[in-house]
Amino acid sequence: MVKQKYWLWAVAAVLLPCSAAEVTLLTVGPFGLPVDGCQLEKFQSVGKENTPGHYSERFHGLSGNGIPLGEYDVRVKCGHSEIYKTVRLQHSGQFEVLTLTDRLLVADHVKSSLVVTLASQPADSHVWWTRLMGLYNGEIYTDVFANGAREASIVDPDPGSYVVAVMSTNGYVCSHQIDFVEFTRKWTFRPATCTFELDHFAHLVEESDRRDRKQRGWYAEMQAERKTVGRAIEDAAGRR
Repeated sequence: MVKQKYWLWAVAAVLLPCSAAEVTLLTVGPFGLPVDGCQLEKFQSVGKENTPGHYSERFHGLSGNGIPLGEYDVRVKCGHSEIYKTVRLQHSGQFEVLTLTDRLLVADHVKSSLVVTLASQPADSHVWWTRLMGLYNGEIYTDVFANGAREASIVDPDPGSYVVAVMSTNGYVCSHQIDFVEFTRKWTFRPATCTFELDHFAHLVEESDRRDRKQRGWYAEMQAERKTVGRAIEDAAGRR
């Protein structure tokens, strides 16, 4: 009888869903480097702004305990910037990456595009397309290379680290890790050599970049340019 009760308890433990979770949040920048000094401002059940369901008090830093499973609106403040994300808790122990986009400009109406051009028209009649898959922000962008124009257009992609792939229905696949900031506009891809020609605001990631923790070379240059543009925006706002 004791063995039977134990067996029933074990089955129930497996089949019955967990009702609460331990949650760990990690904040990173667009290129995957940690962002320190962030504070949780909101961990609120979706659609319950005016009712109980605000669980930020159950967090110590960016780790929380006893959070009911469900969907939550999350806001984290990192200095003068904020990260917003909707998180769905489905497991008893859940880890979530929150990525700071680090955008300087946000356009509501007129949005710029990243144009990827095939260096030459493919000889076959197959469909070719490109896909950008965000390593840290989770964004995915896809567009087809239009016949004749040989161009694919990605509207207003978030800056960050991406695996960029070019594919075809003939089985062709080529992929690289490319990091870019919000001002990138024009890339060219050569299928024969599986290579990209990038503008000034995009960078093909190399092993040396990883060893240097993305602190030197192109990354240092982009950081300096970002500060210059940021100061110009602040000065312009101050003159209004």
